[in-house]
Amino acid sequence: MLIYLGPNPYFPEGTLYDLADTPELTLPDGGDGTPTTIDRNGSIVCPPFAENIPPGQCPVVMTSYAVGDKAEDIARITIDESIHFQVLVIPQTVESILVNDRVRSVEVDSYFPSANGDETEYRFHISHLHPGFYEAMITFSDGSDGRLTFIKFFPPRFSAAYPSGHGSERDVVTKMISVTAYEPDHESELLNKALELATEWGENFRKPIHDRLRVFYPELDNPEIDRLTTLAREAESYIYRLGERELAGEICEGEMPHLALEKYPWLNKYNVNRLSGIAMYYARR
Repeated sequence: MLIYLGPNPYFPEGTLYDLADTPELTLPDGGDGTPTTIDRNGSIVCPPFAENIPPGQCPVVMTSYAVGDKAEDIARITIDESIHFQVLVIPQTVESILVNDRVRSVEVDSYFPSANGDETEYRFHISHLHPGFYEAMITFSDGSDGRLTFIKFFPPRFSAAYPSGHGSERDVVTKMISVTAYEPDHESELLNKALELATEWGENFRKPIHDRLRVFYPELDNPEIDRLTTLAREAESYIYRLGERELAGEICEGEMPHLALEKYPWLNKYNVNRLSGIAMYYARR
């Protein structure tokens, strides 16, 4: 359930989170990596937003870092981010990372080093993760284990669209239903649709995408579609080269999606998985 948090000791009033709707709200992370509960008083259940919340624009806060059973200085982990990507940088060599959603208690992603990985640090992309509470279970190259907890918040404009501490619960909920506060990541949306159309099989195989793309985005002119096509073809070619590297034994199959996202963070899961499969097919023909 999407919860609009009332006054609490941990997060600003009006913070939005998907939590279980119970008399006491359970927060998997109170800001220090430790679960806690808060009184429901003042918090309300809200209608969910559309699915195109831009996860790459969700602010990231790291809350705890431990190696073995000892707490480590969290300042050692850095966040490298731009409008295109969010990367957590660990200053050690890493064997693998499993990322868990702490609200739903499910694994949401896994990471493995590339064959040409850096020997001094490890970078893993989290720009595709939606707002939520997460833990990264780390296995270092020396066999030791670590745990990093972090939170991704809704972009500030979501909470800012709603009055905090003013009006009745009914007023706030009505406001939430009617407002369209978010701005979809339009560039990523355009690129993924262009890539999907450019890599169609069947009667449209390798044909120009201009007319087909305008069915979805009639405002696009030819130069803009040419630009999108060029970028889509670059990503397609890169993923096909990953298939050749996988066949040669330079990388494993599980690394392909992460390498593709590292190079082109705008890729969606559908296109990454589909083109990775095509890449291995082409490599083995």
